Amino acid sequence: DPRDIDLFTGLLTEKSISGSALGPTLSCILGREFQNLKEGDSYWYERPEPQGFPKEQLNEIRKTSLSAVLCANLGLKQIQIDAFKVPASNNLAVPCTVVPSIDLTKWKSTAPLPPSKPGINKSSLPEIMRQLALLDRKNKK
Repeated sequence: DPRDIDLFTGLLTEKSISGSALGPTLSCILGREFQNLKEGDSYWYERPEPQGFPKEQLNEIRKTSLSAVLCANLGLKQIQIDAFKVPASNNLAVPCTVVPSIDLTKWKSTAPLPPSKPGINKSSLPEIMRQLALLDRKNKK
């Protein structure tokens, strides 16, 4: 009976849809699963503010690519536009200077910085030790 087929077996034997290695049922299941993962992740970068990024920052994130990341971090002179695919006539290597990159000025804050708090550094350590010694003597009396 065709209605009595195990899901996994059915997914493996299902004919693939055009342009995919998956059939329609598995495509639907995986699509829904990834959608649920994305919508359920409170740290997903595309969530609306205040958890997500403002629109201008989100636009910058969306325009970057693996090719841009590789150019910026590996000191490459040229790379193919789609770094996931080998160079070919429809994916020629181009100079890194023409690969769209992220504009980090969109993250520059106009708010004033909070006042700095004094910290412990090498120059303040002798004074801290002196103060602790005084407190210790005072507590022993």
